[in-house]
Amino acid sequence: MSDRGRICLRGLLDADDSHGEVRTAWHTTETIRGIYDIDRATVTLRYTLQLAEDPGDQSCPPEVNKLGRTIGPWCPPDH
Repeated sequence: MSDRGRICLRGLLDADDSHGEVRTAWHTTETIRGIYDIDRATVTLRYTLQLAEDPGDQSCPPEVNKLGRTIGPWCPPDH
């Protein structure tokens, strides 16, 4: 994340993230970005499957839940 991005994120968090929605969305995007650092296909698949399930938590913002529904179909059908 760039310095400007960090400043913007900090501003959003400081402004009012009383429900943790911005923090959850940011954490989710950073977690997904981490997939690219995994160099073993089986670990990547397991990680992706877990990500597809995690955002189903109703305490997550709607955008994060939608992302989870998007990631699921990316996984091979025979997992």
